[in-house]
Amino acid sequence: MLVFAGAVSAERASAVAVVAGAGVATGRVILAGQYGRDDSSTGDSLGG
Repeated sequence: MLVFAGAVSAERASAVAVVAGAGVATGRVILAGQYGRDDSSTGDSLGG
């Protein structure tokens, strides 16, 4: 029982880690795109 529970918890932990990692990576890409656009727009306005 303990071994089975440990295996299930490990699988759940790994699955949660993968999903969380994918979510964080997606969030970083979205935020990076938004910040990149903001920086480019502000840079253009300041440069122009």
